[in-house]
Amino acid sequence: DEPRDSIGHGTHVASLAAGNGLSSSPPRYVGVAPEAELMVAKVTATGSGISDADIVRAAEFVFARAYELGAHAVLNLSLGSNFGPHDGSSALERALSELIGPAHPGRALVLAAGNSGGLYVDPAGRYPAPLGVHTELHLPAGDVARLPIVTPDRGSGGAGIDGWIELRSGDSVSLALELDGDTLLGPVAPGEAASDARGELEVTLQGQTESPLSNPSARFLIRGSWPASSSFSLRVEGHGTLGVWLEGSGALDPSSSLGPLVPLALKEGTVNVPASSPELLAVGATLNRTDWIDSDGTPISMPAHGALAEAPLDTTAYFSSAGPNTRGVMKPDLVAPGANLAGAMSSRADPRSGGGGMFAADERCAQSEQCFVVDDAHAIASGTSLAAPLVTGAVALLFEADPTLTQAEVRALLQAGARPTEGVVFSEQQLGIGALDIVGALSAQAELVTPSERQPGRGSWLTPAASFARPDPAWPLVFHAELRDDGGKLADGFDAQRLTLRASNAAVAEPLTRLAPGLYRFSVTAPEGSGGERLRVALDFDGHVLLERELPIAVDPALARRPASVRGGCEIAGASPWAANLAAVLLLGFAWRLRRASRARGSSRTRRAR
Repeated sequence: DEPRDSIGHGTHVASLAAGNGLSSSPPRYVGVAPEAELMVAKVTATGSGISDADIVRAAEFVFARAYELGAHAVLNLSLGSNFGPHDGSSALERALSELIGPAHPGRALVLAAGNSGGLYVDPAGRYPAPLGVHTELHLPAGDVARLPIVTPDRGSGGAGIDGWIELRSGDSVSLALELDGDTLLGPVAPGEAASDARGELEVTLQGQTESPLSNPSARFLIRGSWPASSSFSLRVEGHGTLGVWLEGSGALDPSSSLGPLVPLALKEGTVNVPASSPELLAVGATLNRTDWIDSDGTPISMPAHGALAEAPLDTTAYFSSAGPNTRGVMKPDLVAPGANLAGAMSSRADPRSGGGGMFAADERCAQSEQCFVVDDAHAIASGTSLAAPLVTGAVALLFEADPTLTQAEVRALLQAGARPTEGVVFSEQQLGIGALDIVGALSAQAELVTPSERQPGRGSWLTPAASFARPDPAWPLVFHAELRDDGGKLADGFDAQRLTLRASNAAVAEPLTRLAPGLYRFSVTAPEGSGGERLRVALDFDGHVLLERELPIAVDPALARRPASVRGGCEIAGASPWAANLAAVLLLGFAWRLRRASRARGSSRTRRAR
């Protein structure tokens, strides 16, 4: 009477964390912690999403059962949504965070960062590229902006678009929804809400609301059907800095279409909820393989990845969500292989026997109809869903060595042991601190017991959570420093006073803090009115520069990439932001109809598997 996995997602994820490989002889596909015991809670109902309440109940069940057994436990959650506050303050994130932390040693939570980092080009040139699920608007006082909502490749049947809008303290905007240039609903002022139904179309607008726990926010919901030739726009009036995220459902579910998109989109800031929580451990994805042999013995080759025709391995996955969260916290925390991983295939999801799960080839593979099936028990899949369980297995190994570790200590050890990636980096903000290195993490753990003294050298690196700083003393920019000696080994055990932090055109918000052997963190803020200038930070060792970074200061990403310039005393020439974005993420010419690697997404009330 146990539930079965007709999609294949949970089976694949579990095998990557703890599979023992015994479905083949000799074992070929083995998980990271093959001797770990599994506790599984199914939270999906057939054909529906996942409610936040069920996620919390499942987490409580697993941790409570582990406590009864006297066992430590690491819980993998390969799910998420674009809808909700991206600052860690959602009810789901707060509930999950209460289950871990200093009061709960031997517990950890690992989450998929999300598959919302893909950027796309409209070959017809109707909208400024790139297109994606997230963008940002900066409105001076009294300004008006219209944000098109693009619905390409929409399938048949009803569809849903959920829009989440996050602002900053002191912002004030009114919102309206337009259809084909005419006002459909609104405007609604802060604190107001409105809804309307026109035939098969229902729309809801919740104006700007304040919360003591989070940034101000607003939202809109679109449900039903509309002509394929029609298009929506969000009209914004007032002043403020707005982050906008879109989530699709029904005929706009990204598992079967590109979903709803916005122009001038950003990779940065696309980490999903609940992975945006500072307390939870979020994992992004890298490219694992481009060639394999399918179950029929056919060689499969997929060298292209994103805009790269010949992608080197260990490249950041183009779809992997990027940070930081909207409070400047680095997300994801690290990356692991997540594109083209071989793992266990549920018999109910085998496409060769009519299974309707996640391993059907669709248009992505011309060589073979079942190109993702590698044998009777294993198949290939992609997504941050599959990167997360590799880290989950690594946490199990850390707990095996020390079951008293806390969530923060586990994160610090994984980050201290991380390594630089070797392939192409689409965006530094997709990487977190670096790539999963289990030997490195165990070495960092060993340093806690038997410290060694090594001085930092050429193997060190410095990572900012964002690509630019805001001219706002309340908006910190977080940095992490990985200290390595000239041979790449962890540098630790030296007198900490030999390491000093310098900041130019910035104030230190968090002092240099040691988190684990060889791992340090600090944060700075840029002064008000410093937009267009440069922020500089440097770490000195024995008075000599060890690491340094220089970043632009700007009110929004477009100006950070190409600051405005003044000509002739009367003309202000701003950036060509879409061209700058495209150059930065190497996505020129990316195919319009290439589907995102994400499997499914959530509505305002549900999360979906990643």
